[in-house]
Amino acid sequence: MILAGMAMFCPRCGTENSEGVSYCSKCGSPLGYAAPPAQMQPAARYGSSKMALAILAVAVVVIVVVAVVALLLVTRGSDLEITDYAYTDTGAFGMVVFTVEVTNHGGSTDSGTIHCEVTFGNGDIYSGTRDFTLAAGQVETFVITVTMGIDHLLDTSATYDVFL
Repeated sequence: MILAGMAMFCPRCGTENSEGVSYCSKCGSPLGYAAPPAQMQPAARYGSSKMALAILAVAVVVIVVVAVVALLLVTRGSDLEITDYAYTDTGAFGMVVFTVEVTNHGGSTDSGTIHCEVTFGNGDIYSGTRDFTLAAGQVETFVITVTMGIDHLLDTSATYDVFL
């Protein structure tokens, strides 16, 4: 149906045709009255793409920052090192005396805790600790005493461990 004063749009390809023609000038399809095809809004499409790109960029930045912080925390490590240790098992007195030398290899003051453990074959663990602070380059020797239960006075299954 052709209406006077109305532009004709091809229902197949959307081309605007002159008033009064029966067939599309572009694809040859029969014409009837049709509203103009819905136009895509290039600005809206561009805007949503731009928004998605911005969100992606922010997500990437957040992931990179979190990864760098985690890497720094994991690899920071300590400049403290146990450079020597010895122990004396007093046997009948139920004590082990650890002598532990710690060195701070770093360029600043650092703190830590020395852990000394005596572990027996039955799984019993006796431990002693010592908190300390060392200046940069400082070497110091600490004595830590671990007292054991009376049932381990003559037990020879003990293993000894020292760690920071």
